[in-house]
Amino acid sequence: MKQAIQVRTNLYYIKDEKENFEKINEIIVLCHKHTYKLNNQSQIVRESGIEELRFTITQENAKAFMETFQNILDADEKDLS
Repeated sequence: MKQAIQVRTNLYYIKDEKENFEKINEIIVLCHKHTYKLNNQSQIVRESGIEELRFTITQENAKAFMETFQNILDADEKDLS
């Protein structure tokens, strides 16, 4: 399983049909992951690496996203299923 290790962001502005600018965030989640390779001696070797997950999100959706994460953090274990 991948493990999130860092979150970064880039900010973009897009123009709507009324020529107004809307702020959009690109979220970059850096994840630690393991990969497995076969070496010349036919042994399996585990290596570590970093992978990124990128997506864009509006300010409005970002607030709902954060609220969902906060609800997960605040929930009791018995409520998480």
